[in-house]
Amino acid sequence: MTYPSTIDDGKRVATMMAGGARPQPKERFQPTGRQIVGAIIAVVLVVFIATNTDNASVTLLAWTFHIPLWLALAGTAILGVLVGMGLGARRTKRKYMND
Repeated sequence: MTYPSTIDDGKRVATMMAGGARPQPKERFQPTGRQIVGAIIAVVLVVFIATNTDNASVTLLAWTFHIPLWLALAGTAILGVLVGMGLGARRTKRKYMND
């Protein structure tokens, strides 16, 4: 069995396979269906937030705030992403703990 050899010419390190062959290039990025749907939802959300620039009254428990609607929508979207990431991390942790 032959192993790749490393050549250091002082500027960069190149790895060559036995016989002078180069390693195979990495595969191209192929987005999954879930990634495509997520990207479409993200674009629609950004357009929706950008087109709603009026001021709005937002009530949270006993407090009322007068803020731009885009800010309320963006804050809600960010909060949703953070909650989703937290639930996803919990699910992943549970999956690996059961293995």
